[in-house]
Amino acid sequence: MDNYPEISNIRKSIKSHYPVSDESIDLLCLYHNRAGFEYVETIEPTLAYSIPISILNELYETNIEIANWGRVIHQECLLSLQCIRIDNLTMTAKERYEALLSTFPDICQRVNLGYIASFLGISISTLSRIRAGK
Repeated sequence: MDNYPEISNIRKSIKSHYPVSDESIDLLCLYHNRAGFEYVETIEPTLAYSIPISILNELYETNIEIANWGRVIHQECLLSLQCIRIDNLTMTAKERYEALLSTFPDICQRVNLGYIASFLGISISTLSRIRAGK
């Protein structure tokens, strides 16, 4: 998607989430029914499904199981984002890197280190120093 709101005139790639298999991604643009500033980029072959928001809303209104499923997914996504935000405010860069490794032990073999640095909110040189133990 190449539609960015006015607040994002600078097209800088910032990694905000690393979903694992069978996990959905919650884009906040869903709530406003308009194009968002986020886009999905996969690093491995991925099977992705898409459903128009009008159909999803109709399903939420007519099927309690799907409505509950959607609510749980949204809660999990918001909790995940809140934890990332709290970690970024309270942990050092090294602590954030170590926490990422404890959650995704093989991430450095699967993901470009520049993406990891972006996700952690640090420069690639800082990540290199952390990885070297300096």
